[in-house]
Amino acid sequence: MNASRLRDEMARHGVEILDPDETTLAANTEKGGWTEIGRLDEMGHSLGASLVRHIDVEIETITDRISALLGTGWTRVRVVTDHGWLLVPGGMPKVELPAHLVATKWARCASVRGESSPDVPTFGWFWNAYARIASPPGIGSFIVNTEYAHGGVSPQECVVPDMLVEQGEVALKAQITEISWRGMRCRVVVDTNAAGLRVELRRNWKQADPEGQRIATAKDRGSNGQASLAVERDEYEGTAAMAVILDATGRVLDYRPTTIGEEQ
Repeated sequence: MNASRLRDEMARHGVEILDPDETTLAANTEKGGWTEIGRLDEMGHSLGASLVRHIDVEIETITDRISALLGTGWTRVRVVTDHGWLLVPGGMPKVELPAHLVATKWARCASVRGESSPDVPTFGWFWNAYARIASPPGIGSFIVNTEYAHGGVSPQECVVPDMLVEQGEVALKAQITEISWRGMRCRVVVDTNAAGLRVELRRNWKQADPEGQRIATAKDRGSNGQASLAVERDEYEGTAAMAVILDATGRVLDYRPTTIGEEQ
């Protein structure tokens, strides 16, 4: 298995493979898409402890990539990685492992040869029941002067983030932009990005006892962004009132004072 074969196999199963800078919505969104970004591991192996100077920039790059995907039609992006890592400035403590006991050896793991019994912890391998993997204890390394490595069994290497980033709901906005009177009829203009809002006149905008506060029957905001409310009782003329916008639950979204019947 290698990266190219992995992508080919995913594509064969209907997954859309996106280039690193591609953000177009996939043709077959039912199976999802796959893309890769980030050079943390590559830089860690080449730079060692100097990786710390690049982490913030890499995270910002990943964040921008996620935002771009969400902004071009993908509703959610699942962010995963294959492993974590250890970073020890000055190098990890050296752990001895004689070469004749292992078939291959890296900083944080080694493949045990045959029935050999190295003097370090060994573990089974999910992918091969006959294989044994040796791992240095703690943050030790089989290779001297290693500052960055992975492949061991520490939580830092084995516990990896699995994050699901989804498009948030667009914040509901509603604002009374204009109130005008013609006799005892009030015209309220509402600027909003939501549908199903109502407008009414109250003595007080607060929700406590809205029935007792109501001066004019609530009206739906029309397609023209306006609502027209009639005050039926003449004794209200010249008194203070509040025009309020309500959502479907009756929550007050905005309010603005007015005087009933005032001339514009």
